[in-house]
Order: sequence, then C-alpha cells, then structure tokens
Amino acid sequence: MRGRSVADHAERCAATKCNRATNWVGETTMLTNAKTYTLSEVLDLKAALPLAEGLLAQRGMELMIDASQVERLGAQSLQILLSAVSTWHADGVSIEFIEPSAPFLQGLELFGIDAENFLSGSHAACEEAVLG
Repeated sequence: MRGRSVADHAERCAATKCNRATNWVGETTMLTNAKTYTLSEVLDLKAALPLAEGLLAQRGMELMIDASQVERLGAQSLQILLSAVSTWHADGVSIEFIEPSAPFLQGLELFGIDAENFLSGSHAACEEAVLG
C-alpha cells in the first residue's frame, strides 16, 4: 500500500469527519451531485445479492460509497464492488469510497487489492484484481 499502513489510513479517516469525500491520500474531493450509498457491516455471501441490487439502482449517478460501518468483507461482495467500479468507469460516471473502516481496508489488503486505487474509484484497481 505504498508505504502507508491500514492503521494510518483508518486514523486519518476517523480524524476527518466532514461532508466531503476524503480519498486515500487525505485530499478532499467533492462529487457535487453524488448520492451516498452506505455499505452494511457484514459483506458476506448473504449480503452480495442485496448489495448488487442496491448498487444497480444507483447506476448512472455519481456515487460515494460509505464504507465506515464495514466489519467484514467477503470475496463475493468485493467482486460486486469491483464490478461497480468497472461499470461506473465504463459509463463515464464518478464513483469513490469514503470513510473506509479499518476492517474494510484490511479486507482489501488480504485480497491483494491496491486500496489507493480502489478507494478513489480507479479502474486500475479492477484491472489489477483481474490480471493479478
């Protein structure tokens, strides 16, 4: 994760409570027309279908995904989140993750996902996950 620990990032996110999205490097961005979609605490197999349906209902809109409540990230839900980033990118619409919890960041790290790219909604994170 490019010299930053999961704990460092979680502390920065906890310290930056505002109405704007805070990306991985601590820069503030504004998605002016963005909707906020809050992820549930447990993103396991049972959460995958409701997650996919909830995200599809937001398709075509700028989206900020609030990951602050996530306590567990499973492979199926991560696959849906990667697909969402790829879909939003293909549609030319902004998507990014805000307030990621420490367990969410640890889950990304365990699956080998570059958190910096993923949290900013970068399509590179999806390509990296697929191509390894």
